[in-house]
Amino acid sequence: MKNQYVGDINDYRKYDLLQILSDELKEKILIIWMLTQNDCRDDGKKIKYLKDPEKWEEYNKTLFWELKNIVSKGRNIENIQKLSCFNKSDKFEFHSDYLENDIKKRETYFNNAIEKAKTANIIFFDPDNGIEPKKKPENPEKYLRWSEIKRFWDIGKNILVFQYFPRFCNREKYINDKIDDFAKKIDINKDNIVTFNAKSVVYLFLTHDINNKRNELNMKWREKWEK
Repeated sequence: MKNQYVGDINDYRKYDLLQILSDELKEKILIIWMLTQNDCRDDGKKIKYLKDPEKWEEYNKTLFWELKNIVSKGRNIENIQKLSCFNKSDKFEFHSDYLENDIKKRETYFNNAIEKAKTANIIFFDPDNGIEPKKKPENPEKYLRWSEIKRFWDIGKNILVFQYFPRFCNREKYINDKIDDFAKKIDINKDNIVTFNAKSVVYLFLTHDINNKRNELNMKWREKWEK
């Protein structure tokens, strides 16, 4: 996550999904932003939807207008953490430190996140790009490592991961391949993985309990965002 992305169309869908999970599962969610420094790229400019409230506000009216206000006044995580969907209850906590490209600092970052995770049952990881690729990336701070996912999984946490689709990929195959990877790398039953498709992004939700309202979650998401 970068402050320059705040309020774009992916953010709109992302926060609505977190609200759905909170409402349906009644569990506390720790949001690990994996915040990185802004760069000179033009990422985060997908905010045209905010100019068309007639089309877009119907998905989540309160959230739409709050994001529109944030984009006009201050695109940063501090303002996002003040969204009404995050503050109407004690169901959300945040890990907002910057994640740096340094091995020791990264270890400290996730050690601190583990401490915060003690009171949450669901952990949301929000890396810039998603899970680490097979080839070592040039900017590792933009990716979540398999070892980090497993660390939280092994202490009994349910995990939601943000993942961009690669360009020109077969998205159905890509999702199935990711599910296979999870099954192998963290030893999870494939039936305990719920996916939420969001155009250029897929969210993968790893659960310890198959009876976690999977059908209700899928229905809530699809009737809004996959119609």
